[in-house]
Amino acid sequence: DGRWVYTWDAENRLVKVESVGTSPAASKRKVEWVYDPRGRRVQQTTYDLSGGSAVVTENLKFVYDGWKCLAELNATNNALVRHYAWGLDLSGTMDGAGGVGGLLWMRSGPAVYFCQYDGNGNVVGLVQGNGAQVAVYEYDPFGRTLRATGSQAKNNPFRFSTKRANDTTDFVLYEYRVYDPNAGRWPSRDPIDEVGGINLYGFVGNNPNGKEGNGVSSKQAMGKQAMGSYLNS
Repeated sequence: DGRWVYTWDAENRLVKVESVGTSPAASKRKVEWVYDPRGRRVQQTTYDLSGGSAVVTENLKFVYDGWKCLAELNATNNALVRHYAWGLDLSGTMDGAGGVGGLLWMRSGPAVYFCQYDGNGNVVGLVQGNGAQVAVYEYDPFGRTLRATGSQAKNNPFRFSTKRANDTTDFVLYEYRVYDPNAGRWPSRDPIDEVGGINLYGFVGNNPNGKEGNGVSSKQAMGKQAMGSYLNS
């Protein structure tokens, strides 16, 4: 795409992106992901390549309850970095909408930050217990971040569609594939193939009023029919 070289594993999961060779030296980066047998991302490592060698700038492990991230640990010493509490998502259940709109709060250090949402389950703000606004987000219709301000705006990784944002790549990390909001499409094909529709790379059917649950076609996944077939295959 002019920015990154992509590496995929045999399960069509993105395991590495690295700046293209023509990128300015000062901006060269690399990000790697490790998956568990269920396909969950359990480690994310970010490298600075600007000096000609790979220097680790962040190395996180992820702890889950099902598909919901409960905590992030420093992969070097297992120190707690952040942890999270989840409630009902937009479906009115714990995971019927893939957790979209379901994150209640994030704890980072001694402080707890509560999530504010719009009608599509995008995190649009964080407030402390005393009511202080510590983050404000705005997005374009396909999820590109237009505004991220406040002391905790970058510290909170869960933003558009209540999914993890990767600030190095600008990708949104859905459970089953990554999304590129700058392109408004998925870089990889739908894991359930044409069961979810003929456009294997289209985001919410190119309808920004739609909701994407977990990275398989929202048309099918929100009704769970195709998702159940995929998980049981």
